[in-house]
Amino acid sequence: MALPSPVRRALFLGTFAAFSAFLMVCGGRQLVAGLLGLPANAVLNRLQERTGTVDTHLLHRFAATEQASLAMRSQAAGWSSLGLALAIEAERDDTAERSVLLGQARQAVVESLALAPANPYAWSRLAVIEQALGEDRGVAASHWRLAVMTGPVEDWLYLARARTAIALWPELTDKDHAAVFSAIQWLWRYQAPSVLQLAEDPFSLNVVRASLAADPRQLIAFEKLKKAPGRT
Repeated sequence: MALPSPVRRALFLGTFAAFSAFLMVCGGRQLVAGLLGLPANAVLNRLQERTGTVDTHLLHRFAATEQASLAMRSQAAGWSSLGLALAIEAERDDTAERSVLLGQARQAVVESLALAPANPYAWSRLAVIEQALGEDRGVAASHWRLAVMTGPVEDWLYLARARTAIALWPELTDKDHAAVFSAIQWLWRYQAPSVLQLAEDPFSLNVVRASLAADPRQLIAFEKLKKAPGRT
């Protein structure tokens, strides 16, 4: 059973909010600084905080420069960074161009994986892009599974992978669900605010509750924090 369209859209946006942080890991701080012509910290902080202050034309410049570089020398990190930039552009585009950008982003990530197939960040990005394109959800689920296999303890990926998994929940196996539960339990122990962000709709909330149900104390603590003043 597919999730409602607004839920899928919210999950896609939330996942790329987490994926923006991966520029620092897959792509390189110096690469971003050089291509965008801005201090690396300024660019990365704006993307991570999702403030909307990174101009779209900077992403265009990044994509164009990266494509020119890749035409001369194909590099896995370059293709991965290009895919992320195009996916972020797609996130901001509500027109028909969004699908075109997502298709280009997918192709860039596929090129990256052809050169470095053991990259869990690239597999995670590919799963998100496939899910956002709304095509074969089974394929997206298989890419999500490869992300887990190639980076089972990459805690940077836990939140993004949990969001994607929730969007693909019916296509995942019981073993996959158990892996998601474990990731959410880790996030609750070390990054509790991110779990509150994850529980942004009724289905996601139920997944979080199921993850924490093994320890009633954790579940009670989550419910208390969720109902704390200032939260809806």
